[in-house]
Amino acid sequence: MESNPMVRARFSRWAAWTAVGATITLIGLGLGLTAAFVPREANLLGVQWAVSQSPIVVHHTHEARVGLTWDMAALIPGYSFGLALACYLGRRVFWTRLLNQTAAIGIAASFAAGLLNYTQDVLMWVGVGEAIPNRSLFQVIEGLSFAKFAMILVAGIFGVCGLATTIGRLLEAYIVREKWQDAIAAIRQKDFAAGIPEVDSKPLVIPPPEIELDLPEWHRDIRPFAVTEALHQLWPPCASNAENGEAGAKSEGHEVVSTHWDQGYGVPGEALGGVAICPSGGGHRSATVTLGALQGLREQGKLLGTDHLIGVSGGGYMVGGFQLALTETGGVNAGDTGGATAGDVFASGSAEEDYLRRHSSYLADGFSQWVVALGVVFRSVAGAILLIGLTIVMLGLAIGRFYHHIPIVTGGLDPLKPLFLASSLHRVPAFPVPPLSVSLAIAAPVAAATLILLWQLTRASVEGRASRVLTRIAKTLIGASLVMAVLGVIFPTIIWVSAAITRPLGLTPGTAAYAGGLNLILAYLSALIALGRRNSGAVSKGATAVTSVFNRKLANTVMPRSMAQMFLIWILLIVASVVSLLLAGWVATSGLDDSWWALLPVGAFLFCAIFLDQTWLSLHPFYRQRLTSGYAVRRRSHSHRGIAVAEPYDFEEGTPLSSYAAPRPDFPTVTFCCTANITGQDRTPAGQRAASYVLRHDYVGGPRVGWVRTDFLEALLSKQLGHDLTVEAAMAISGAAIASAMGSQTRYEEVFLALTNIRLGAWLPNPYFVALKVVHMKDWTIPGLPRIRRLSYLFREIFGIHPSTSRLLLCTDGGHYDNLGLVEALRHRCKKIYCFDATGFSQPLASTFAGALALARDELGVDITLANAYDLVPGGLNLLGPSPSFTDLNALLSRSSVITGHIRYPATDTDPPSEGYLVLAQANLTVDLPYALLEFRQEYPNFPWEGTADQLFNYAQFDAYHELGRFLGKRAGQF
Repeated sequence: MESNPMVRARFSRWAAWTAVGATITLIGLGLGLTAAFVPREANLLGVQWAVSQSPIVVHHTHEARVGLTWDMAALIPGYSFGLALACYLGRRVFWTRLLNQTAAIGIAASFAAGLLNYTQDVLMWVGVGEAIPNRSLFQVIEGLSFAKFAMILVAGIFGVCGLATTIGRLLEAYIVREKWQDAIAAIRQKDFAAGIPEVDSKPLVIPPPEIELDLPEWHRDIRPFAVTEALHQLWPPCASNAENGEAGAKSEGHEVVSTHWDQGYGVPGEALGGVAICPSGGGHRSATVTLGALQGLREQGKLLGTDHLIGVSGGGYMVGGFQLALTETGGVNAGDTGGATAGDVFASGSAEEDYLRRHSSYLADGFSQWVVALGVVFRSVAGAILLIGLTIVMLGLAIGRFYHHIPIVTGGLDPLKPLFLASSLHRVPAFPVPPLSVSLAIAAPVAAATLILLWQLTRASVEGRASRVLTRIAKTLIGASLVMAVLGVIFPTIIWVSAAITRPLGLTPGTAAYAGGLNLILAYLSALIALGRRNSGAVSKGATAVTSVFNRKLANTVMPRSMAQMFLIWILLIVASVVSLLLAGWVATSGLDDSWWALLPVGAFLFCAIFLDQTWLSLHPFYRQRLTSGYAVRRRSHSHRGIAVAEPYDFEEGTPLSSYAAPRPDFPTVTFCCTANITGQDRTPAGQRAASYVLRHDYVGGPRVGWVRTDFLEALLSKQLGHDLTVEAAMAISGAAIASAMGSQTRYEEVFLALTNIRLGAWLPNPYFVALKVVHMKDWTIPGLPRIRRLSYLFREIFGIHPSTSRLLLCTDGGHYDNLGLVEALRHRCKKIYCFDATGFSQPLASTFAGALALARDELGVDITLANAYDLVPGGLNLLGPSPSFTDLNALLSRSSVITGHIRYPATDTDPPSEGYLVLAQANLTVDLPYALLEFRQEYPNFPWEGTADQLFNYAQFDAYHELGRFLGKRAGQF
C-alpha cells in the first residue's frame, strides 16, 4: 500500500522543519532588531494612542522616526511573514475543516496587520514632524493601531496553534507511523497464524461511501477532502457488500438506481440474511424484560442457532450480560471450562440470574452507595467548574495583559481596579466609552462590506467565481469588525460591569473564592435537578435511601415534571454564566497578570489541557463500573460442595470486544447499537445529527461513518481509549441516554449537561479517519489517533461541534438513532426478526416503533406491512366484560401483545428484491397476562411503562418485568 504513488506525503518533513525555523527566525529577528535599535525615547505605542491622552504632545521626533524606520524595516516584515507562515503551517496540519478555515483567516489577518501597520507608520512619520499636531490625523493613526493589534491577536492565536501543532506532529510522526505499521503487521500475523491467506484477510478499514462526488472548486484544496481521492480508488463504494459473497445476485435486467439505499446495507464481515433478535432500549426496565424474553424464546426453541442478537441501551445491558456469562477469563468460551452454555446461560433459577436479581438496583442501593453516587456526581460537577474556572482565569489574565499594553480603554484598567486595590473605595468608575477612533475602526469594515454587497445586488448576475470572492471578502470584513467590537466594546463593558458590581460588594480574593464555591453549589444542585427531571420516582427513591424521611409523594412534589424545571435550570445556568463573566472581569483588573502567582492557574490549566482525559471526569466511568457490578457475572462450580455460584467480574479485567464479544457455540453473534453524533449535512440530514455506530467483535462503525476491524483498532488505541472498546463499555455507551448530544433527540438541557459534566457517552475512533490514515501512512500531516481525549473534546461537547471528519466521534445511546435495533437488523436483510419493544412508549400509538419504520424506509428503502397493528393499542375493547369493576383496567388492556409484519427489501447492486417476516412483541397489558402481573398494576400504576430514568428496581419490580418478558418471549416464539 505504501508503494502507491497516491499516498506520498504532500508536504515533506524537511520542508516543514524549514518553515518552522523560518517562522521562529522571522519573528525573533524582527523583535530582536527592534528591541536592540529602537530608542527608548521613541515611545511608538504612546504616539499611536496620543489622541486619547489630550493634549497631544510628541517629544523626541528624531528618535520616533528612527523607531519607525526599524519598525517598517524589521518588525512589520518579521511578524507579518512569520505569523502568516505559522498560519500556513496550520493550514497544512489542521485536520478539521473549521480549523483549516481559521488558519486561512490567520494568514489574511497577518498580512492585514502588516498593511495596517505600514499605513499607520507612514501617517505617524508625518504626524510627529508637525509643529501643531493634527488631531484628526492622530485619530486615524489610533484607529489603524487598534485594528492592527486586533489582527495581530487573531493571527497570533491561530499562528501559535499552527506552529505548536506542526512541531508536535513532526516530533511524533515516526512514532505514529511505527505504531500503525506494527498494528498492521500484528493483524497480518494473526490472520496468518489462523491459516487465513493475506488475499482472503478481512479488510482493515472500509471507508464510508462517497455521497457528493463533485466538490465545489473552491473546496477541493481544503482538508480533509484533499486526501480522499486515493481512499475511494482503493476501496470502491459498496465494497463491504461484495464481501458477503452475494455479488451478482441481482436479478437480470433489473436496473438499480437507489444508491442511497445500496450504501445503507454496507455491513462487512457477515453474510446477509438469517434470523435476528432485537431487544429494545429502555434502561433497566428493558434489560429485565429482555432477560425474560430471551428465556422465553429459548423455551420455545427460537434462541439457539439464531444469527444475530442486537441490543440497544437496556437491551444492550442484558445482551452484554449473556455474552459475558458465556466468556471465560481471556475471552475463551466458558462452556469449554465447565461454565455456562448457550442452553442454560441465565436460565431460570441459575446462579447468574439470582445475582442479577439481587443487584437489580445497580446504580445505588442503600445509604452508603447513594453517598458514593452523589459524591461521583459532585466530583464531575466540581471537575467541570474547575476546568471552566481555570478557563475564565486564563481569559481574565489574557484580557488584563492585553489592555495593560494596548490602551484601548481610556486611562487603562487602573480606574477599574477592584476594591482591595483601589484608592477610591466605593466609587464606581465612569463607563469606558470607546474612543472615536475605535468606533470608526469598528464601523469601517462594516461599511466596506455593505458597499460590496450593495454593488453585488446591482449586478445582473450574482453567480460565478468573482461574486464568490467578493462575498468572502465581505464576510471577512464583517468578521474583522466583530473581533474589534469584542476588543473595543464588549470586553471593556464586561470589565466595567464587573468593577461596578464587585467594588461595592467588596470582592477580595477570599470572597472571590466564596463566589466560586457558590457557583459550584448552584451547578451541583442544577445537575441533581436535571438528573431527576425525567423521572421523579427515581428521585423519590434516592431521597428515601439517603434521608429516610421523604416519601414518594413528597419527592414528587419537590421535583415535578413540568416546564418549571426547564426554566429553573436555565435560570441557574444564566446565573452561573453571569458570575463567571464577572469573575473574568475581576481577574482582568486584579493585577494578577503582573504577579508570579499567575503561573499557578496557568500551570494548572496547561496540565489539565495536556494530560487530563476529559472522559474520565464525566459520569461514563462510574456508569460503566456500576453496569459491570450488576450485569457482568460468571457461573462457577463451588470446589467443595459441587454447586454453582455466581462470580462477579473483577473491575480490572479487560473485556476487549474482539475476544469477549466473539461468537459462542449455538448463541447469536452480539451487536451493540450506539449513535455517532454528527453535525452538518455532509453525512446526515438537517436535524437528525445521528448516524448508526455499532460495536461488534469483528468490526466497529456504520455505513455512514465507515468500518474498521475491531482487533486492528484495539492494537492502535492507547490504554485510556482502549478502556472504551470493551464489552462493558459497549453496554454503557449503548445506554448513554443522558449526554451532551442526543442525535435526533436534541433537548434543551444538552448544553447544561456538558457544562456540568453530567454526561454519559464516550469519544470513539472515527473509521473514516482511520481509513484515511491507513491509505496516507507516509503523510505526517495526518495525525494518529489521540492518546487521550483532551480538554478540546469537552469544549466540542459544550459548543456542539461534531464534524464527520473528526478523529474521534462522540458516541451515545443507540436510542438517539433507533431505540429498537430494528433498523440494524433490517440492514442485515434478515429473513426473520423478533423485535421486543419495552421502550415505555407514549399512548396510544408507539412512537418509537413508528419512528423505526420511517427510518427504515428512509435509510434502507424497506417497506413493512403490519397485520393487526391496532391490536397493540390499549383501551376501549372491554376485554374483561362490561362490569364497572373492570372499567379502569379495560382502558389499559390491549387485544394482543404480539403482532407480525411482512418485510419487503429493495433490490441493490448486489442483492435482488427479497422478503422477510417481523414479529413485534410489545410490553403492554393483555387479558391473558398472568394474574399476578395484572394485580401488580394496582400497586405500581405506571407498570409496564415506568420511566427509563428509574434504574432503582426493587425485587417486586424486577420480578414483574422479568415475568412480563418471559410471557412476551413465549408468545413471540410461537410465530
